[in-house]
Amino acid sequence: MTKEEIFEGNKLIVQFMEVDKKILSAGYIHSWSDPPFYYTIENSKEKVIHNIIKYSKYHSSYDWLMPVLRKILDITFSDEDKETSDSSYFYDIRDCLPDIDNTYRAIVDFIKLYNTKKDA
Repeated sequence: MTKEEIFEGNKLIVQFMEVDKKILSAGYIHSWSDPPFYYTIENSKEKVIHNIIKYSKYHSSYDWLMPVLRKILDITFSDEDKETSDSSYFYDIRDCLPDIDNTYRAIVDFIKLYNTKKDA
């Protein structure tokens, strides 16, 4: 994968995981941290989100990817929204394990499809 593909994939995941809700804001100062490894502080949420996307390790760490898979599991087996729930998507992702590159790609593909169905 290219750096651009990783950035765009991580951007989709950051949006999907609603990381923006975890940004602390005080006036015009916005921050986010992954203690003890990383901390970012900026004068806009957009800059903080950009920094989070660049820092995120969804493409290379199962520690980062598993919470995403857990959210997908909740969505795909949910009875609340028949438009976006379909367990076959979860099984497609599961079948990619333990190859992190294929798992990451399958998760990004799921999020793209999920966003398309959700916005329709």
